[in-house]
Amino acid sequence: MGKTCNKCKCVKPPRSHHCSTCGRCVLKMDHHCPWMNNCVGLRNQKAFLLFNFYTMITSLWTVIRVGIAWYHCSDNDECDDFAGFMTVLAVIMLLMCGIFALFTCIMFADQLQMMIEDTSTIDRMQARRAAKQTADDRKSQSKQVAGRERNPKKAKPCCGRGARCSPLFFLPCSFCKDLSVEN
Repeated sequence: MGKTCNKCKCVKPPRSHHCSTCGRCVLKMDHHCPWMNNCVGLRNQKAFLLFNFYTMITSLWTVIRVGIAWYHCSDNDECDDFAGFMTVLAVIMLLMCGIFALFTCIMFADQLQMMIEDTSTIDRMQARRAAKQTADDRKSQSKQVAGRERNPKKAKPCCGRGARCSPLFFLPCSFCKDLSVEN
């Protein structure tokens, strides 16, 4: 029999950690995310990655649209859209959305790097797995998070055609059965 968790008294698989907020053990736990009100781990890392990506895109789009409207209104003397209080609101919106876009861009890049390296925030803090990974392990991990099967003999191209992941990865759904963790 393997290790057991001291807090929830269940069998603890390798690379799982107990979340004190959720009160359960999570496979390949990265962190507890207050935005998602859940732990980011093996089964929802793609969802968190896409959450950061789409939030970043939406924030950047808002900055661009408000900036364009403000620019066109500043050239037009008859435009009253950005007069007085509206100018203050536009500046606050530009600053907040700009900061939020930068934050989610950093989070997206960090999560993408961790997905490629097959590591997590906890693993980074413990600094124990980064040196042990091989190129094959990294490839299989990125396929696992993208929704592909681990066994190459059974692998079906579920992220599009061919062996590489297509832009379908950015859709918030999986295209094949997740066999990365067997029940």
